[in-house]
Amino acid sequence: MTIARDRLRVTASSPVAAIRGAAAALTTQGRLSVAWEGNRVGPMTRLTPGDSGWVSSPFAYRAYLNTCTYGYTTPWWNWARWEREIDAMAVHGVDMPLAMEGQDYVWRKLWREQGLSEAQLAAHLSGSAFLPWQRMGNIEG
Repeated sequence: MTIARDRLRVTASSPVAAIRGAAAALTTQGRLSVAWEGNRVGPMTRLTPGDSGWVSSPFAYRAYLNTCTYGYTTPWWNWARWEREIDAMAVHGVDMPLAMEGQDYVWRKLWREQGLSEAQLAAHLSGSAFLPWQRMGNIEG
C-alpha cells in the first residue's frame, strides 16, 4: 500500500484484505480507530506519503463472535447497528463471522412442514434472546 498526494493505493487479495490494509495504514497515522466503544475518523488530508508495507495474517480465516453473542447482544440490533458491525469486522480483517441470523426462522419452517402447529412450536422453541441456549439443548420449561 502506498500513499501519495492524500490518496491510498491498496493492492489486496480480497475486499476484506483491502479494507484491513487501508485501515492499518490509517491507524498507523493516527487517522482511524474502530472499536465497540465508538469510532474515530481523523482528517484524510496531509497523509504521510510512502509505502506502509504489506499487512498479513498468520491465519487462513479470522473468525468472530460466539454463540452466546446471539443471545446477549445481537437480538436487539437493528440494520444500522449491523452495518456498523459489518464495517468493523472488515476493518479488523474478519472474514468468517459466526452467522446465526434467521436460524429460528429455518427451524420453525422445518417443523411446520412436519405438521407441528404454532402452539406446539411456541411451547418448545425459545425467543431470539434464548437462541444460543435452545441450540445447546439446555432450556427447560
